[in-house]
Amino acid sequence: RRSSGLAEGLDLSKLLGQTLAIGAVRLKIHGESKPCEVMDEMHAGLRKALAPDGRGGVYGQVLQGGVIRVGESVKVEED
Repeated sequence: RRSSGLAEGLDLSKLLGQTLAIGAVRLKIHGESKPCEVMDEMHAGLRKALAPDGRGGVYGQVLQGGVIRVGESVKVEED
């Protein structure tokens, strides 16, 4: 099942290649999500505002699945 969420206080541009632990869930971050023209259809200028430094989000691979609950801690694992 796919879903998306938000986490505060992370510099997404520095997470590429890192593993995130969110509770028991582990995610390997592979790349940056690039904002597309749909963003500008929603609000003029949004695509440009989200472009730098990973502001459009990141994508990756689930290494260990599970349930993520609101308020769960998010940590960058040491590889």
